[in-house]
Amino acid sequence: KNQDGILYKSYLYRLKRSNKNGTEKWVCTRNCCSCSITIKDDVIIGSSGIDDNGTHYPMHDPKLPENVLSCVSSIKKRILEEPTTPIPQIYDQQVKKFRRDKGSAATVPVFDSIRQSLYYTRSSVFPLLPKTLESLVIPQQMAYFFSTSALEISGKSQHWNADGTFRTAPKLFYQSYSIHTWDEYSIKPIVHAALPDKNETSYEILLDRLLSYATEKNVALSPQSILIDFEVASWNAFSRKFPTAMVKGRHFHFAQNIWKKIKKYGLTKLILNNDNARRQVANMMALPLLPPNEVNEAFSNIIEAFSELGDKCIELTDYVLKTYIEEPRYPIDFWSHFDLIGIRPRTNNHVEGYHGQLNSHCETHPHLWAWIRYIQESEESTMSRYEQEQAQQRTTRPRKRRTVNNDLRLTEAKKNYFNGRLDLEDYQATLRSLSYRYIVVLDNNSNSKDDDEYEPKI
Repeated sequence: KNQDGILYKSYLYRLKRSNKNGTEKWVCTRNCCSCSITIKDDVIIGSSGIDDNGTHYPMHDPKLPENVLSCVSSIKKRILEEPTTPIPQIYDQQVKKFRRDKGSAATVPVFDSIRQSLYYTRSSVFPLLPKTLESLVIPQQMAYFFSTSALEISGKSQHWNADGTFRTAPKLFYQSYSIHTWDEYSIKPIVHAALPDKNETSYEILLDRLLSYATEKNVALSPQSILIDFEVASWNAFSRKFPTAMVKGRHFHFAQNIWKKIKKYGLTKLILNNDNARRQVANMMALPLLPPNEVNEAFSNIIEAFSELGDKCIELTDYVLKTYIEEPRYPIDFWSHFDLIGIRPRTNNHVEGYHGQLNSHCETHPHLWAWIRYIQESEESTMSRYEQEQAQQRTTRPRKRRTVNNDLRLTEAKKNYFNGRLDLEDYQATLRSLSYRYIVVLDNNSNSKDDDEYEPKI
């Protein structure tokens, strides 16, 4: 009881010992039975006292009732048929079905007791993975996928988004990376890659392969703008490979980085309870939406207002000054979004939605072949959406009304600022209304979401 088990050809086995050579011996859970199987690297490499049908000698019935075996078999059948669906999800659905049919699920083995058996079933669908990434024979130790049809969509697109996620990176790889492109109706995932790290060289290799394949297919890739994760390595790579594009770090990451420092310096209560402090943080988070030539003056005003609120607030302004303004780690060309206002959708919400879908369909660090299977499904879904949108001339992924309205407000405010209808202070007031929303969402989700992979719907 309360041990891991393996269900093999209707008989249940428990782990007896793990050997130094990497093998494991599993024995029948019937005390009177000496039958056993030997496993190495999730593969059965030997057995004792078992015939080809799995029958034990001396013969005895399987330990589980027939109807329970049928339930477990249905779980395994779906695991084989649906290699991209998370195993816990399949288990939960089939146990619920068993309970509806039989009136009780009391006799069904709990997930942990047959976990290894279920994952062994899944692994049998795919080729064995090597022990290390170095022994996986693929160029540059990365996997990347883009179809000709998807590439042609990219060639027509002026605006791209690129993003990485770590939770669904396949085993042996560091991150799952994707490039998404906007057309007149919606944004679509076009490039999928499993990368060994987040180094500049790896990003450059990926983009070189993309450009090389595009050249081979006579597709010109010339995006006007590219939104990426807030990291220097990817910024350098995209800027070098697409020199005419405006490559920008996501505005939300800028605000998120500031909020992390607010928590680190113990300023959360002050910001939430002091109107002036909250106002200045909102101004700070809105710096990427100001004209670049106004940033220094605006930030000087923030420093002056913050200096009256204590040393911790001065630490916060020092961080922003050193990181983003004076000899910064992230130059203003990277984080300023002023030139993009009215040019393209401002947020990354649709890409976050894609990653949410990926997380729900893929297990954490899935088998490489399961990840590839999901990428194939994603590609098919993308092309189906594209064909529907082109034929019916309507989007399959409508943007949130509030997001669209916020973009329109920003565009109008920018226009009025240029026309002299708004001075800098009035323009900042419009920006603050958006930054206040960032503050609320970041505070509400700081303890319940993965800060590095969550963007609010604002």
